[in-house]
Amino acid sequence: KVLIANRGEIAIRISQTLRDMEIQTVAVFSEPDKNALHVRVADEARQIASYLDADEIVRTARDAGADAVATRRAMEKRFAGVAGTRQGA
Repeated sequence: KVLIANRGEIAIRISQTLRDMEIQTVAVFSEPDKNALHVRVADEARQIASYLDADEIVRTARDAGADAVATRRAMEKRFAGVAGTRQGA
């Protein structure tokens, strides 16, 4: 199971690719995006306060039982300081 820490078209593409690989997906969304397509195409969705809060995203991934987080390249530095995360897996 993979939590997709993106929104919009990239999240939709990631979700479709993972579905083709028979991997479950978890979308994250903030209040304004609750009805967005990336939320509807995922197997599961979890609301978050901010897409930029790496701690919240990791906590949400753990709560959802995700094995990995698919994120934007720009977020890697934010995740570097989060305990228990590993990049490039």
